[in-house]
Amino acid sequence: MANASKSRRTSGEWTNLVARWKRSGLSASAFGEKEGVSARSLYWWRWKLGKEEVPRAVGLVPVTVVEDGGEAEVSPSRWVIRFPDGMLVEMTGPSSVVGLEAALRALRGGPA
Repeated sequence: MANASKSRRTSGEWTNLVARWKRSGLSASAFGEKEGVSARSLYWWRWKLGKEEVPRAVGLVPVTVVEDGGEAEVSPSRWVIRFPDGMLVEMTGPSSVVGLEAALRALRGGPA
């Protein structure tokens, strides 16, 4: 457990310690016992240091959707769709997304 005679650690030392704990794959208790700190301190410093991290900038790029005129092919060996009302639809073999959408619309009573 924590060693009372040990001098106080700096924020930088805690940063290093928490990083080593994350890489170790050990539980807070196991790592803390090995390093002479309490699991509670490890959790607190992980929380504290996480609040100070600068969020990475998120970049967005424009996307243009282009119709190629073809149908996308989906090739599962079997589709099974269960609707909330209990209806079950099973399809086998390759089927196009467009064909599947049309079949589902027809089953729901919409235009095929």
